[in-house]
Amino acid sequence: MHLGKRDKFLYAVWNAAEPSGGMAADVNLDSERFCEAVEVGLYNTDGWVRFLLPVEFEAYQGAFDKEQRYAWEITKPGFPCVAEARLEILPFGRDVFNSVSGVIAGGPVGDFSFITIVKLHLEGVGWRILDTEMRADNSGSKEPIWLPLHRRVVAIVPRVGKSPLVFQTTPDGELDERGLHFVLDGENRELAISHLSRAVLTELGWLRDP
Repeated sequence: MHLGKRDKFLYAVWNAAEPSGGMAADVNLDSERFCEAVEVGLYNTDGWVRFLLPVEFEAYQGAFDKEQRYAWEITKPGFPCVAEARLEILPFGRDVFNSVSGVIAGGPVGDFSFITIVKLHLEGVGWRILDTEMRADNSGSKEPIWLPLHRRVVAIVPRVGKSPLVFQTTPDGELDERGLHFVLDGENRELAISHLSRAVLTELGWLRDP
C-alpha cells in the first residue's frame, strides 16, 4: 500500500501519510475520483507510466489522460510516456458507492471520503513512485502557475502476526536507504497516518488490536 504525506499547511493531521485523493469539483463523481488518482505517478529514467482505467470506466479515459499529461508536464516538463498499466478496482470494503466497493471514512472537519482500493498491473523492475500533485502559486501573476508539491511517498507493508512496516522513499521515489523506516504501532497509529489511512488499514486487517 502506498501513501502520500500530508504537509504542515493542511488542516487536521500534519505530516501524516494518507491515500491519494481530494474534493470533488464536479457532479460527475466517477470522473472526479479517477482524476484524483493522478496525484501519484510511476516512472523510470526513460519516462512515465500512463494509467489505463478499468474497462467498465473507459468512457472517462480521455479526461483521465488529459489530467495525467498535465500533471507530468508540470512535475517533469518534456518527460515522455514510455509505458501503460491497467488499473483494477478490487472488490474490497464493506461499503458500496455506484456499485463499487470501498471504504467510507468520516473526517475531523465534518468531511467524509469514499476510498477505493485498486491494483496496478505493471511489469518490469526499476519503477519509481512520485508525488505528482500540484498547487497553484499566484504570486506575481494574474494567472495561476502550478507548482509540483514533491512530497515523499511511503509504502506500508503487512507482516503476519505483527504490526505493519512503513518504508520511506527518497524525493525521487526510490526506497530511501537512509530513511526512517518504522513499525506502525502504538502512538504512530494516531500520529503517523491520517484517519483515512487508519480506516483502510483497519478494513484490510493489517492493524493489530492496541
